[in-house]
Amino acid sequence: MIDQAFSAGAAIELLLKATLATVDIHLIRESGSNHIAALSLSGKHTKPAVPPLPDIRTLAPPGAVTILELLANQKFSGSSDLKTVLAVRDSAVHMGFVDARANERAVGGLVKLVGWVLAVRRGLGQDGDWDTFWSKHAQQAREILDARNEEIFTEFQRKISAAKARYAKLAGTESGRDAIPYLEEGEEPLAVNEISRETVCPACGCRGRTRFEVVLRPLVVDSEFPPGQPANYGQVIGRPDQFHCSVCKLALVGDDLTAAGIVEEVALSAEEMSRDGFFDWLLMNSIDEQP
Repeated sequence: MIDQAFSAGAAIELLLKATLATVDIHLIRESGSNHIAALSLSGKHTKPAVPPLPDIRTLAPPGAVTILELLANQKFSGSSDLKTVLAVRDSAVHMGFVDARANERAVGGLVKLVGWVLAVRRGLGQDGDWDTFWSKHAQQAREILDARNEEIFTEFQRKISAAKARYAKLAGTESGRDAIPYLEEGEEPLAVNEISRETVCPACGCRGRTRFEVVLRPLVVDSEFPPGQPANYGQVIGRPDQFHCSVCKLALVGDDLTAAGIVEEVALSAEEMSRDGFFDWLLMNSIDEQP
């Protein structure tokens, strides 16, 4: 079981980094790591003094996922799965101990993560065939993925049912019904890199709010730049990050958003981009400024 936990963590980390390195070796290099080693591995440096095991510090898996999101132009919904896989791996490596139930969840998370990365690889023109990757374990991996998706859907339905019950209790009294319009107006303060849009609650039908994470998407101009090379960074979009209904208290994140159909990216309005502090955030987080 310890071997399985270690292998799961190593597999997703290596797949993430292999995908990025195939695009450009420098994408996996952590800021401040050995430039010469990275150049040598990419065949762009001619000096012979390269150690057998190049000294190159690489991104942690969450950082690799962030870059893949930009390359694929799609939000990654399995952050909790990634955390589980890495936590179980770290427990095996550093403590020599693995919880059986946590390990089972990690295997399910791994299969889901691999599915996402393979889809990204296909979009980037890389080999992303499911059967080739899993080889003789392909059918077993599909069964694990189906079970994981069923688990996600069941949990989503449980949350919807609980939210409907809370709404029914609230709407069952006159004072509760009177409070609903006021509850619909409630919202927590936004961070500078967040926007919020009104969304019909999938549980009670009231006015909920979807929060979007603001990200910068490179624009590509094929006539002037090679495919995949950013021409400028003028496209600012919002990706669904979480949903909350103040009436029935339904809260959705990650896979729950996909189950609810809250997946569409949005373009920011002029008003949203003119909020206090947003322009400064935009300058600080432009792709040109990133290491």
